[in-house]
Amino acid sequence: MLRNYLKIAFRNIKKHKIYSLINILGLAVGMAVCILIYLWVHNELSFDKYHEKAEQIYRVGPVVEASKIKLSWSPPPLAAALKNDFPEVLQATRLISSSYSRLVGYKDKKFLENKRLYADPTIFKVFTIPFLKGNSKTALSNPRSVVLTEKIAKKYFGDKNPVGESIYIQDPENLFQVTGIVHNCPFNSNLQYDYITTADFDEWGGWGSHCLFTYIVLPPDYSPARLESKFPDFIKRNLGEYIQLEYGKSIDEFFKNKDNLYEFWLQPIKDIHLNANINDTLPNKGNMSYVYIFSIIAIFILIIACINFINLSTAKSVNRANEIGLRKMIGSSKASIIRQFLAESILLSFISMLFAIVIIEILKPYYNNLIDKKLILEYFENPIILPGLIGVTLLVGIVAGIYPAFYLSSFQPADIFNGGNVGFKGKNLRSGLVIFQFTISIIILLGIFMVFKQTKFVQDTKLGFNQNQILVLHRANTALGNDLD
Repeated sequence: MLRNYLKIAFRNIKKHKIYSLINILGLAVGMAVCILIYLWVHNELSFDKYHEKAEQIYRVGPVVEASKIKLSWSPPPLAAALKNDFPEVLQATRLISSSYSRLVGYKDKKFLENKRLYADPTIFKVFTIPFLKGNSKTALSNPRSVVLTEKIAKKYFGDKNPVGESIYIQDPENLFQVTGIVHNCPFNSNLQYDYITTADFDEWGGWGSHCLFTYIVLPPDYSPARLESKFPDFIKRNLGEYIQLEYGKSIDEFFKNKDNLYEFWLQPIKDIHLNANINDTLPNKGNMSYVYIFSIIAIFILIIACINFINLSTAKSVNRANEIGLRKMIGSSKASIIRQFLAESILLSFISMLFAIVIIEILKPYYNNLIDKKLILEYFENPIILPGLIGVTLLVGIVAGIYPAFYLSSFQPADIFNGGNVGFKGKNLRSGLVIFQFTISIIILLGIFMVFKQTKFVQDTKLGFNQNQILVLHRANTALGNDLD
């Protein structure tokens, strides 16, 4: 029976070519835009979820002042103290990323690199960073060790195995031994790096120095609130000496002043990227508000495409009336006609999806360049993509075709052949749909116009100085002889 429905659907699509083409293109553009927005939204929501222990990893930061401002930077002694005081802290590591350009060299090859990650050796026990060469357990165990990404290793060493070789950073005398090669850093990671080096964080300061990030691993299904409830006593045990030396008073006297608030809080690693309220200088920071806004826009665009399909279908009802009348006269039931129109709608939706995929593949390079990301639609690698596309196609086909199917199947042969105004039934509904369609379109266009005006303002506003007379000197401290490694 399905085969017969599809045959009739194909025949009707070929018969009404212009009408079908308009419907297909309308749905295809709506689907393509919706999927492109979905790619961006999915990317934003996927940050740092690829780690095997993502559900267990938390960043520890202080809460300061009476207003309870949450910070992400933490003092160097924190990681060791947490590991020593709490058995539920399975692992702890410290790290800090640097975007400062440094001259990295190997023999006659020298390049400026700006994605360096300083880290404890335990970084590989906390985060999922797959090794291609070397041993993750010992890669950063010795001072002046460096782990390179596959991209950087290829850049300096070609196809040669670089493990055991040495590169210099900033100065030919400042050598680091290559101890491992890892996969390139995923683009949906907040910790962007091209190479990872050791650092003597213990020399960076004490409890009063907030200069790095501290990450811990808790047991599965362990509530972070349980650990946070133990932090007041932890602070008294570990910060008492620092408070006494720094402020000349005991920690109990210090905290009697309500303005002297100091606590610690745990932030799930999966929440870091979209939490715009925490200032942590990480690259590629996102904003959950934008995710909501663009998700709503995608849904509205798909709704507009479906409304366009409904309006075109009902507007063409006069042309289909005779066909429906004849089919009913020879014994076709209302249910049979509904199934037939739904089959046509779903078939048009599948054809539209094929066109949408073509549009996506054409626009994807320009889209990635516009949003400065490397988004891909993994049709076969990701097990949910194909079922997802098929599900969306079926949903769109049913949503777009359900009203026309019931509307057109309601025509009575007597009304059709006696000259009844069957084409005008549902006029009020069509008018309402058109008004809704144009309202949403105008809202989206106004939003785009406002964003354009704001961007234009930022680009054209006078900054109070002549930009043509300003020079930016990168790595100026090198020229002054004050460069650091």
